[in-house]
Formats: sequence, C-alpha cells, structure tokens
Amino acid sequence: MIRLGKCYKVTDISVMKLAHHCPELQVVTLNGCKQITDTSILQLTRSCNQLKQLGLDSCNLVTRNAMMEVKKLRPKLDVKKKF
Repeated sequence: MIRLGKCYKVTDISVMKLAHHCPELQVVTLNGCKQITDTSILQLTRSCNQLKQLGLDSCNLVTRNAMMEVKKLRPKLDVKKKF
C-alpha cells in the first residue's frame, strides 16, 4: 500500500517508477496528485498485477477514456475517481 494523496510534486515519471519497482502493490492512493496523466495510470494498471484499489480523486489530467481502459484491463479493480 502506498498513499501519496496531495503530494503535489508526484509526476508521471514518479508513478511509472513506482509501478516498475513495486509491481506487487495492492492499494495506491494518488488523490490530489495534479500532475499525473493517463500515461502513468495505464502503466501502473498494467505493471501492478495485484492492484485491488486505486484512488484518483482530483487527478484532473486523468481522463474518462483512461478510466474505461483501466476497467477493460482490470474489471475487478476498485477505482475511486470523480469527474
């Protein structure tokens, strides 16, 4: 589990490195991380096979299209994202 909510300096690069180095993560909270985009969220979803919960509230650069792709990749993943 990692909670990085409201860590304003978290970027796509940070999330992609996290996905690469911690592939067994089960819970990731990125609420309020305003610099992350679809790119890192899709990489995280693909890399962390045990991911069960993903918090993305107030991640304004993460789009609905990415959320649809995440649901295709991981239908059982519990994603918290308000648009």
